Amino acid sequence: MEDLIELDPDQEERAMRIHKDAIIIDGLCYMPAPSEDTYLRNMINAGITATNVTIPKIPDNFEQAIRRIADWYQSLASFSDILIQALTVDDIHRAKEEGKTAIIMGFQDTKPIENELKLTNIYNRLGVRIVQLTYQYQNFVGCGCGEDDSGLTAFGRDLVKRLNELGILVDLSHCGPKTTLDAIEVATRPVVFTHAGVLTLNNHVRNKSDELIIAIAEQGGLIGFPSYSQFLDINKTRVPSIIEYLEVVEHVVNLVGIDYVALGLDFTPTWEEKDYDKAAKAYPEIYLDYNFKDTRLNGLRGILDVFNVTRGLVAQGYTEKAIRKVLGENFLRVFAEAWN
Repeated sequence: MEDLIELDPDQEERAMRIHKDAIIIDGLCYMPAPSEDTYLRNMINAGITATNVTIPKIPDNFEQAIRRIADWYQSLASFSDILIQALTVDDIHRAKEEGKTAIIMGFQDTKPIENELKLTNIYNRLGVRIVQLTYQYQNFVGCGCGEDDSGLTAFGRDLVKRLNELGILVDLSHCGPKTTLDAIEVATRPVVFTHAGVLTLNNHVRNKSDELIIAIAEQGGLIGFPSYSQFLDINKTRVPSIIEYLEVVEHVVNLVGIDYVALGLDFTPTWEEKDYDKAAKAYPEIYLDYNFKDTRLNGLRGILDVFNVTRGLVAQGYTEKAIRKVLGENFLRVFAEAWN
């Protein structure tokens, strides 16, 4: 594939320097606890300083979630030469200094909380730092973006308040619009879309309206962008690429400013075609008629392509300060405000 982003030698050198020096945070990675280090070392080579890893599977209950956290503790110990657990912003800075990747433990659904607020104390002690309220469909907390949305429940309001008290960041990526606005209203700390697209540019159920993006920015949060073709073209009229990805960045920068834009790549490094097909069957409104091969963007097909985001931002004329914000400093700001 030909290079989609053309830089002159000076720009190329500038991009390499910025990428090497920057703190780079990926807002979402779906990966079970690893038993080998291939992808972990790819993250290091890609410059990833920290990543929000989904620990439980979507349907997991309390016991299952605890077991998966235990699995990740084992992996963190096994690969302590390249991984650390991110409990604080200082841990992310330490990862950068030591050439490691900081693992942020996150949930993509609140089912492991099982309608019991007291369980959040356990997850907090174990190091969970990001919790998404719903995954596509309704639970005890509220509604997902894959259905009609009646908003946060009474329990959901209490949960948002409790997560804020504990210093666990609230993620609204898969939530419906009313549930999102209700959470923004209740929250006393920033909330985020760790991985979501832009509805104005493509009418996909997982994309967020300008109204919601403005609301989350005004509340102090941000939106991280995933690398799915579906989020850029629901009709498969073209092969989406890093160019369209950068257009999403530009749209949100023009809408709310550079301080509210981030990366939320949503890579699933251990997935095979059968895993993709299973997810596509469970959530057809997300995956549409894209197959395993064509769901990834040209120029941003895997973690080692993240450098192309930096190159693209350089090509578009962003300042080094602005590029650093997009790559990771915006997430750092939110973490500092959301975590205790």
